[in-house]
Amino acid sequence: MANNQREVGRIRVSRGALRRKGALLSSEMMIVFPVMMILLFGVVETSLLLASYNTLKLASSVGARVATVTPGDHPDQAVVEAVNEVLANSSFLEHVSVTCHDGGETGGICRVTVQIPMEEAAPDLLGVLGFHLTGVLEASTAMRKE
Repeated sequence: MANNQREVGRIRVSRGALRRKGALLSSEMMIVFPVMMILLFGVVETSLLLASYNTLKLASSVGARVATVTPGDHPDQAVVEAVNEVLANSSFLEHVSVTCHDGGETGGICRVTVQIPMEEAAPDLLGVLGFHLTGVLEASTAMRKE
């Protein structure tokens, strides 16, 4: 067997071919790695947005329930307190906006809307690539007044 050859299994391969194979693998990694990181960051950012939306949805449904059972025509303060209690452990409590549209009398529709800026709902992981979170994340619940 020649000096510059190595036996791999039953096939003789030159050392230069083995080095070129390593270079090919590292160039493939240079292409695949950024794509995989973009996909990973996108999945993480989407899951954080969905978790924030679920928290807002829970807060709006609790607020709507309070609005439907609170006597009087303007349950706004009680609704805001209920929403703040649900969001007490979240990081975006100071950025939340609560809107309550009371149905007035029994049988009317009470709608509670909870909003936060999209930038506060999740970290902007893909901002480096130009995919910025903009707008408002909103959850709304409507219930009939009792």
